[in-house]
Amino acid sequence: MSDGNDSVVLSGEVNKQADSEKVVLAIENIDGVETVDNQITVAAPSQKFHITFFIRRLAA
Repeated sequence: MSDGNDSVVLSGEVNKQADSEKVVLAIENIDGVETVDNQITVAAPSQKFHITFFIRRLAA
């Protein structure tokens, strides 16, 4: 997670942008952290979710 100095590099994948922002905020609040390089990506919405929602809506 850290590159050995006052910088932190975050990477990985989350489901929502809000999740990424929460992680960045938490890390920024750690004493000694000067900069945060946020390389976290937000996953694309699942097509299965959209299809399931559409089928449920038709059946209702």
